[in-house]
Amino acid sequence: MQLTIIYSPFDNMDNAKKVANQLVTNKLAACANIIPSVTSIYNWQGEVCEDSEVILLVKTSTANASDVKAYIEEHHPYDTPCVLQLNVEDTNKKYLEWMWNEI
Repeated sequence: MQLTIIYSPFDNMDNAKKVANQLVTNKLAACANIIPSVTSIYNWQGEVCEDSEVILLVKTSTANASDVKAYIEEHHPYDTPCVLQLNVEDTNKKYLEWMWNEI
């Protein structure tokens, strides 16, 4: 099994926590980290925008990645959410063993 990290910015901590809690509770993810208060600068509908966001990082298996991404997209407050899959090439064995037991 391969470790995958799903990256998705959210508008606020509460929305990110709701999604993270459900993913972990439903065993789709072993762990989720929320990085508070990042500044995002992006083009949207012809304008350069700047917003404060939080980053949700979800640690899961590659086998669960499609379900995790679908759940995030369905429950995300944005019309066009960023949901990126990052496949991890290597990590420590003890962490992987723990993770597989959690999902």
